[in-house]
Amino acid sequence: MRTDEFDAFGPWIDDVTTVEGTPRLFRSFAIDFTETLLVLKVPRNIARRDATPDMNLYDQLIVVTAETLTVLTRAEDVYGVRAAPHGEVLALQDTVHLLDGRLVVHLTSGPSVAISYNGAARDTITRLVTLLRRLAVPATSDSASATAPAAPEPTAPATQLSATSRSRPIEQILRDKRDHGLRSDCVQALRSDPGTTVVAGHSTTLVRPSAGPLAALSHRLHPAFVQGAVVLGDTGGETSVLHRRDWIARGRADDLSHGRTTIFAGRATTVATTEHPVYPAASVVNITSGAGAVQFVVPMGSPTGDALENGRTTTAPAA
Repeated sequence: MRTDEFDAFGPWIDDVTTVEGTPRLFRSFAIDFTETLLVLKVPRNIARRDATPDMNLYDQLIVVTAETLTVLTRAEDVYGVRAAPHGEVLALQDTVHLLDGRLVVHLTSGPSVAISYNGAARDTITRLVTLLRRLAVPATSDSASATAPAAPEPTAPATQLSATSRSRPIEQILRDKRDHGLRSDCVQALRSDPGTTVVAGHSTTLVRPSAGPLAALSHRLHPAFVQGAVVLGDTGGETSVLHRRDWIARGRADDLSHGRTTIFAGRATTVATTEHPVYPAASVVNITSGAGAVQFVVPMGSPTGDALENGRTTTAPAA
């Protein structure tokens, strides 16, 4: 027998506003829809032709209130629950490579929460990330409580000009031709967040392994690169890094990926930089707080690593 859930199934991520619209697996979880800011259902990664009405067709249910992020995750015919106050979010890392999307919520209170999604639904995930960013920032400032964010205002021409002006260092930072997509991501981010400025960054950089002659030969045929990245900062308590999905890539496949990691700097308790175990010209920057940790790989001695290690969020480096 066909069901409404089966008829509506597809790769998109839908809003849920009623109990009837909740996937049947998750209906036993009580949701007060008068208190929610956003509820999303994330479909399984299967083709429509492989779905049947008797299957549980949704892998996750995401529930956002003014105080808490809750993620319900399917495990066969049951589900697990992870709930955390917005003040426990250390970082949000959203990456997409073609249709393979992945959002990771790094928490100070325990293991991270991963949400896999079809890249066709990235606009919905971006809406979720924007909401979580706005809810997280008051928890790191003197604001007494978080409120429902207002809808973004349309971008005015003056803001577009401002974004163009603020993006001028981008072409000087992202000089490699492989960085074209990152430059576009940067301009879009500056348009979306008028209070954001370019802090630091680095272009795609060739690196070589410290291993023996076979590895050297392999890398001569198939070289490795630290992918380009740009650090964006604002005065609201967050730092963003625009990057590729893979920090180090061999070949060009990852040039089609896009990523943004937002760190709520006021929650970071430790920032440590170590040498990369394979590529001595690269550094690994680890930012941790409690059980949460987020990692970046940058060229050794780069302005990107300096900005992350020192928590710099407002001063752009000289060209």
